Amino acid sequence: MPKSQNQKSRLLYLAQIMALETDEQHTLSMSDLISRLNDYSVAVDRRTLYQDIDMLSVSGFEIESVGAARSTSYYYSGRNFSLPEL
Repeated sequence: MPKSQNQKSRLLYLAQIMALETDEQHTLSMSDLISRLNDYSVAVDRRTLYQDIDMLSVSGFEIESVGAARSTSYYYSGRNFSLPEL
């Protein structure tokens, strides 16, 4: 459970980044995610970001990982429609 306002906003920003910027063809690495969060003035380390991704996944936000070990990337897989379908 988030303990501070920064933690709550970090989860919301992470969910927004994943939903708007990722799909199966456009994944983001851990470094990319940290950089995107820094754009929102949210400082985060890798360990915390792993926990945030797990928290979103457990909460029903469908985040998939691809790759192995140090080259893992993430994307949001919970879309009901693709852009051409809309």
